[in-house]
Parts: sequence; C-alpha cells; structure tokens
Amino acid sequence: MNNLLEDKLLDLKDELYNSDEVQNFLKLKHQIENDKYINKLKSDIKDYQMELVRLNKENSTLVNKTKEEYLKLLNEYRSNPIVVMYETSFEEVSSLIFNIKDIIEF
Repeated sequence: MNNLLEDKLLDLKDELYNSDEVQNFLKLKHQIENDKYINKLKSDIKDYQMELVRLNKENSTLVNKTKEEYLKLLNEYRSNPIVVMYETSFEEVSSLIFNIKDIIEF
C-alpha cells in the first residue's frame, strides 16, 4: 500500500475515533462496564439462560418459573436508561462504519 493511502486511512481512523458518535459510544460502554448493578443483571441473565437450557433438557416443570424470572431480568436490563442509550449509540456507530465501508467499496 502506498504511503498516501496509508496516511488517509490513518486520518480516517482518527476522525472516526474522535467523532461524537464514537466518543459517546465509548463513554456509555465504559459506564456499563463499571456499573455493578448492570453487570449483576447481565450475570444473572446468563445464569438464567444456562438454567433454562439445563431445565429444558430435563423437561422440568421449573422451566416456566425460570423463564419468567429470566424475562423479567432481561426486560429490566433492556429498559435501563444507560443500556438503552448504549444500544442506540451502538447502532449509530455501526451505521457510520457501514456507510464508510460502502463508500470505500464503491
């Protein structure tokens, strides 16, 4: 690759990283990673997912109760304002990246 192209790609990378969308996304990601409550919810959701898989294999009658609790936790996680903003920000950054990809491939 020639130096001019490499320089332009590095500039693009820097601009993308410094964009408001990416900075907002990174800030929200950091908030989620450091939020004990949200991390506990995520952990509990994973535990319930594994329990549902186990119970389904055993055809246990506990499946419905476990599924109810799992869905309750999942809804609580998905409705958390930080998570909602993070998901929205993730979509914005993804869209931005796909637009750049489309331009480059054109």
